[in-house]
Amino acid sequence: MTTKPGGITTVLYRRFPDHISNMDYYFPFTTSIWAPHGMTNSYVCEGAAESDFAYYTVVEWKGVEGWEAAMKDEKAKEIMEDVKNFTNEEPIFVVDKAVS
Repeated sequence: MTTKPGGITTVLYRRFPDHISNMDYYFPFTTSIWAPHGMTNSYVCEGAAESDFAYYTVVEWKGVEGWEAAMKDEKAKEIMEDVKNFTNEEPIFVVDKAVS
């Protein structure tokens, strides 16, 4: 049985004609910084052709507090500044507490 996450962060990247993304580069980088804060798993998803989003990630945490701590870490600024090396789109963050 899989352990249910306490928190989930979904990071959305809008679809537009000249969208660029480099999945192989970005996710090992973020995992190395976020895992010590309670990140337990992550998934990269490609949006369906009719979706408004080209890609999105689902990041699972032990709790929402892990996400909050990760974003307060001085390395969070490093991640945000590095987004340009991954994509030419601004990420949209949706942070949720898992309830069931």
